[in-house]
Amino acid sequence: MSSILPPEKLRQEVIRDFPEGDFRFFDGIEAAGESFYNAEVFMTYGEDLTEEHINKTT
Repeated sequence: MSSILPPEKLRQEVIRDFPEGDFRFFDGIEAAGESFYNAEVFMTYGEDLTEEHINKTT
């Protein structure tokens, strides 16, 4: 899951190159909602994860 919303072309390339993955792209942590807490891998850029975010995932 990614909290950054890369350009559509890049999203499609990632999905094509890793067909076994279940990729979700959102425009920010808040937009990801509860999906954030179920992600196996989470990528973010320029947003701070709060203690609340981290504690809900453990």
